[in-house]
Amino acid sequence: MGKIRLSKEFFNIIKKLSTISKAKETVFFKANGRTRITIPNMSLFTHLSACEDDFYIEDDMVFLSSLTEFIKYAETVGYPDKPGDISVIQETSTTGRTYETIKFISKKVICRSMTADPSCFTKMDSKVPCERNEDKIPLLATIRLGTDELVSINDNLRLVPGCNFISLLINDTSVILYMLGKGRQQITQTIDELSTRIENDNNVSIAYKDGKRRMFISNYFILLKGFGLEYDTEIRNFKTAKDDVMMLKSFSTINGVNPENPITIYVGAMESEAASIANYDIIQ
Repeated sequence: MGKIRLSKEFFNIIKKLSTISKAKETVFFKANGRTRITIPNMSLFTHLSACEDDFYIEDDMVFLSSLTEFIKYAETVGYPDKPGDISVIQETSTTGRTYETIKFISKKVICRSMTADPSCFTKMDSKVPCERNEDKIPLLATIRLGTDELVSINDNLRLVPGCNFISLLINDTSVILYMLGKGRQQITQTIDELSTRIENDNNVSIAYKDGKRRMFISNYFILLKGFGLEYDTEIRNFKTAKDDVMMLKSFSTINGVNPENPITIYVGAMESEAASIANYDIIQ
C-alpha cells in the first residue's frame, strides 16, 4: 500500500488517453527503472512510461478498475494544478469488511475507488514493449507519421462510414491504406513516400504472397492522432506455428518535468484475424 504521484504533464497525457481510448481496466507498474501504464485491449496495446519525477507509485503494481474514474476523482481533489494526495490503502468498513481502495484526499473532499481484481489481468497487461534496437522481429518498413498525415487519414476515415478496418499494402516504394465504408465507399491513401522507407523488399514480397491482405483496426490511427504527436512507426512481420502476423509499432515522446528524461508513448497493433476480412472487397 502506498502513494501515487503524477506530474501535470503526465496527468494531462493519461487524461487524453482515457478520452480517446475509452480505457477501463488499467495497470500501473514499475519496470526497468521507470513507472509505466498499460491499456489492455483486444486490438491495441498502449504503453506509457515515465521517470519518477512525472509518475511515481510506491507499490510495484496497482490495478485500476477504471482509468476514467481515477482521472475524475483526481480532478475532484485538485489535479492537475493543485494536486491532493492519492494512495492505495486497505480500509475496514462499518460492517467489518476489508477493502483495498485508491483514496483521493483534498482539504474538503475524500474520494474512494476500489482497486481491480488482479486475477482479471494477464502477464501481457504488464508487458514492457521491446526496445527498438533490440527487436528481433523482421522489419518490413518504417514510416514517419506526422501530425498532418494523421489528420489527413482521420479526415478520410470520416468520409467512409463504418470503416472499422484499414487494409494496408506495402509495395516497392510506399505504404498504401485502403478504407472501405459500409455503403461500398472507398478511399485509397498513400503515405508520403518521403516519410517512408522500405527496409526489406524480399520480406515484403513474402508477407504478401498469394495475394494476402493485411488488415488493421482503424482505431489505431484515431488513437495516434488523439495525442497530437509525431511518430516513428515500424511495420514488422513475424512467423507463427501456422502462419505469419504483421504488426504496427508506433513510438513517440513528450517532455515532462525533466526534458532529458521524457515521457515515452508506444502504441502497437496486430493485424486482424482472417475472419474479419472475409468480405473486405476493395477495388485496386
